[in-house]
Amino acid sequence: WVRDSFVGMALILDAMASRELPLSQLVDELPRYAIHKTKVEVSREQTAAAFDRLESHFPSAEASRQDGLRLDWPGRWLLVRGSNTEPIVRIIAEAESDSASQELCEQARRVIQSVDV
Repeated sequence: WVRDSFVGMALILDAMASRELPLSQLVDELPRYAIHKTKVEVSREQTAAAFDRLESHFPSAEASRQDGLRLDWPGRWLLVRGSNTEPIVRIIAEAESDSASQELCEQARRVIQSVDV
């Protein structure tokens, strides 16, 4: 939960020193994920209804509305955020493959577009 680059650097250097490994080997141990981004037109008035519909559509996800709507599952997540300057929501998904992250975005897009205007 920290965006401080100095803390990040300290943690990485600590891991390198304590495990006596170069950065490249530490990176090789990390899982690989694919991210996909898209957007869909939604009026500001319909954003809350779209979030409600998404949360209902994905009942197995752990939901958070701290910053838009974030839905989490093991190995994947979806974030949907309304724009402050345009009548759109941005949809971002991360999963273990390109096809899985694209499919998650596509499902979200279809659900959002099904909200009555």
